[in-house]
Amino acid sequence: MAKSSADDEELRRACEAAIEGTKQKVVMMIRVAKSRGIWGKSGKLGNNMAKPRVLTLSTKAKAQLSKAFLRVLKYSTGGVLEKRIELRIWAPG
Repeated sequence: MAKSSADDEELRRACEAAIEGTKQKVVMMIRVAKSRGIWGKSGKLGNNMAKPRVLTLSTKAKAQLSKAFLRVLKYSTGGVLEKRIELRIWAPG
């Protein structure tokens, strides 16, 4: 297995900082770009810059019960990741 690069470790620390206080462990994170396609919302050509986002998969274990969460994090103006959307995707039991 390949070692993680420094950039991956920095992204992991940023994701953990964004979800701190939730007692969840970051399992996986992926950088993605959100775009609206060529036409955008209004149907006019214009500012079609892709917006960077980070998808984070985290888990929370409590005795026999485990929960998994998928979060969409966005970069704020200061370059800090903040929570945008949170989904609970799995809870066996």
